[in-house]
Amino acid sequence: EKLKVTIAFDILGSDSLADVAEGALSAGRLSTTGEAIRELLERVHAIHDENEYEKFEEADFRRMSESVNNRVMLFSVLQVLLMIGCSLYQMYSLVDFMMKSRTFNMV
Repeated sequence: EKLKVTIAFDILGSDSLADVAEGALSAGRLSTTGEAIRELLERVHAIHDENEYEKFEEADFRRMSESVNNRVMLFSVLQVLLMIGCSLYQMYSLVDFMMKSRTFNMV
């Protein structure tokens, strides 16, 4: 999903073209305005690059978190299965011991 950025500039000045033609805006003022616009565009590009970097880092962090969560879940399931297996083995061993010692008779 691409982020669309729109920038609109409103340059406040005189209302008539005659004032512009008469030199109300000097060449020096235009060059400083052009430099300000270039600087603003550089800042916009820097912010865009930083946002792209943040998106990449966030996606990488999310991928890593999901991977860790999956491994923790797998480990928990294996622990539960191991405990069930150990419990069944202990019950089998206990019944076998009691059968051999004739303490517990199953019919």
